[in-house]
Amino acid sequence: MDDEAFYRPLSGGSFRPTVCAQGPTHQYGGAVAALLLKSAEDSVTTHGFQLAKATCDFLGPIPISDVTLEAHTARQGASLQLVVAELFVAGTKCATLRAWWMRSTHLDVPRQDEERLVPTIPPAQPHPRPPFGYLRASERRFVHGDFLEPGPAFVWSRTQLPLIEGTPATRLQHLFINTDIACGVSSVLDWNDFVFANVDLTIHLHRQPTGEWTGMDAVTRVNDHGTGTTHAQLWDEKGPIGTAAQALYVAHR
Repeated sequence: MDDEAFYRPLSGGSFRPTVCAQGPTHQYGGAVAALLLKSAEDSVTTHGFQLAKATCDFLGPIPISDVTLEAHTARQGASLQLVVAELFVAGTKCATLRAWWMRSTHLDVPRQDEERLVPTIPPAQPHPRPPFGYLRASERRFVHGDFLEPGPAFVWSRTQLPLIEGTPATRLQHLFINTDIACGVSSVLDWNDFVFANVDLTIHLHRQPTGEWTGMDAVTRVNDHGTGTTHAQLWDEKGPIGTAAQALYVAHR
């Protein structure tokens, strides 16, 4: 790899994307969402809260340029916190994230996922060297489906790089980096003929992720009017942890 993190910290609270944060022509949405999530994590003012839901909206293609972040708490409560984070390039707002945090507690409730078998993580799979950065910064192992095979897919994904150089990444940051490819691994259209770009990434969690691998059981559907959706069940190595959803803009190239 040419770099050992997705972003480098700069003075004044800015960050510079490395090759790891690059998509084909713009910044990779998963890296952007993870950076916004870090800003939200840093803004949670009380210990003992867990992420329940976060939505990242991409307001347009994000140039491969330095970014700045702002965050504020929109709701502060004893049991719930809502944090809003925004990302700017040259003074223009390019993405926003709204994250709901809920106080962690212990409840005596029935376990619901004990009988579900966790799909086995396959051995390393040889793939041609991908042409752009974020795919080289992560590893994917398909249980079924493939990038070049249209239709639903179950894939395990991980990255061992920090989000920001010199700062260990949290498991949630890696979750967002891994999950934004759900629409790509389950695409139903030819990459050479169509654009199918997600304008958002929404994650709901009923359990906080553990381990280094994120499993995605992803399905994409499109229609002939220019829209589509991707839905994925999310797993870690212990079982299901939540869901992800993406709204897609679909067009001919």
